[in-house]
Amino acid sequence: TTPRTAYERGFIPEELPLRGADELPSVGDPAAQKVVTLLFDYQCNHCQSLHHILGDVVDAMDGRVAFVLCPSPLSPKCNPYIPPEESHFEGSCDFARLAAALYSISPAAFEAFDSWVFENPEAGKWSPRPVADAYVKASELVPVTELDEALEGDFVRQFISRDIELFGRTSIYGHGGIPRFVYGNSWVIPDADTVEEIVSILQSEFGIR
Repeated sequence: TTPRTAYERGFIPEELPLRGADELPSVGDPAAQKVVTLLFDYQCNHCQSLHHILGDVVDAMDGRVAFVLCPSPLSPKCNPYIPPEESHFEGSCDFARLAAALYSISPAAFEAFDSWVFENPEAGKWSPRPVADAYVKASELVPVTELDEALEGDFVRQFISRDIELFGRTSIYGHGGIPRFVYGNSWVIPDADTVEEIVSILQSEFGIR
């Protein structure tokens, strides 16, 4: 999931299905001047690293930017843009559905789940949570009956399908790297580990000052 270059970029001439920070989970002020969509996967190690500095990026840009969080599973089980032989992200669809269900019930529950999935390990390298543990955690955050009902509801299906559509329309030449920033008609796949590098990419690629 780590791009080979410092970052890869693209431009889409047609309008993309972007939504505001007031409609989806976000980091930063939903009323910020600039809203950047972040496509990510809950089983992606580079996404985990980026997640932990998003708040610092917002602070470094004096609150002028906010990030909309869009789980985009890299599993062919729910993402038709992923090759059928891909097996490294087998639980990604389940994580995305749980996240969407929690957000539909309680944005605070989504935030707690999102933080738990990506929390820093006490020692050693981060590795994805087991799907079974994720369901248990989700059922601790909201009533299990509400969770199960939400998982089968239209909101979750629409939430995931829109993110996957955006993923597909910003994937070129069969390359589906994430995490991915989308702003306006442009997208960037960063390979950056610091706040300064992310700020530089947002400024140079999207003109966000």
